Amino acid sequence: PMFNGEPIAAPVMDPSFCERVAHYFLESSKNGNRHFSVDNKQVKGSSILSCDPNIDRIAIDLKTYMEECFQKPMLPTYTCMRLYRKGDALRIHTDRESCEYSLSVVIARSKENSELPYTLFFKKPDASEIGVSCSVGEGVFYKGMELPHFRYPCPLDWYLTAFFHYVERGGEIYKSYYDKHPDLDQKEMCHLHRY
Repeated sequence: PMFNGEPIAAPVMDPSFCERVAHYFLESSKNGNRHFSVDNKQVKGSSILSCDPNIDRIAIDLKTYMEECFQKPMLPTYTCMRLYRKGDALRIHTDRESCEYSLSVVIARSKENSELPYTLFFKKPDASEIGVSCSVGEGVFYKGMELPHFRYPCPLDWYLTAFFHYVERGGEIYKSYYDKHPDLDQKEMCHLHRY
């Protein structure tokens, strides 16, 4: 799809690959992965996996989708996975410089209440809200620095998402390429097909 100024949803990852990514997140929570932590800012107490080399690799693979959607050359900056539990809410916010262009992908969700969506909402300049709901493997393309976004309390037992952020290659905030952290650490990287 081509971005027309409002958030837009489209399938970007195969559900079977999402299962492997979800398993990797679960294993990371158990094996002492140094990129795994607890968030006390946007969703207090939620589990997150930030700047993990394997998830960074996926950001590179998804770059083509971003470039097609926004019609601009892109560079990845930052990745994060977040596990929402029932009652968790994402506070309304806009993103920092390294999140000029963003993609939020549904990786997995609890089977209970499977008919319930967990919608990502955006506040438009006229103060109206637009909500976008996705299935596993689908993602929302948006400009997080421009549109405030949030989630109401999660109605599901759990909900796992991944965020992939980019900047325009050669654009005004090109300096945020890889969010000022070193290039992918090839020694640290493993392969998701192990999981």
